[in-house]
Amino acid sequence: MDNSFKYKLLKLQDKNIFDLVKDFEKKGETPLKIILSIRKLFPKLSLVEAKEIMIIGTTKYKSLHDFQDDLFNFPEEEFEIAFKNDNYALYDKIRNLQYHKKNPIDIIYYALSKGKRLIVAIGLLRKIFPEITLQEASEIVSCIEIDYSNKYEDDKDLDDILKDIEN
Repeated sequence: MDNSFKYKLLKLQDKNIFDLVKDFEKKGETPLKIILSIRKLFPKLSLVEAKEIMIIGTTKYKSLHDFQDDLFNFPEEEFEIAFKNDNYALYDKIRNLQYHKKNPIDIIYYALSKGKRLIVAIGLLRKIFPEITLQEASEIVSCIEIDYSNKYEDDKDLDDILKDIEN
């Protein structure tokens, strides 16, 4: 059910609520801060409504119900990234990124399993996915807990990129 239509009617000056949410997001506000900002601007909204507006404005979901239904479909590592830092928009941004059938989490695991430092994993992530900012890459890498006993297969393309980053 798409609830975005009813919220689009909420306006402040010439901006609808979703334009305001995008502005908050560009300023680097966390989802919780966005919810609080929405409630400050529109005090008659309930906390649940403000949360739904934040979710609709920062993710692909069109209602709080749709978002909650999809919560249980996240792989465990992706769930950690999305919720450890309370960053739904970041999860939504990285969830469909692919490089040679590897997603950003696979790339990080690959670098760390090769004994590389976190900063190298961040650099590798940024080089492969330039649309990810340095801050976002840092947040993603900081959420990953690696099992160093698990070695990943060799991948010539990734090895070449790792060597390039180290030089």
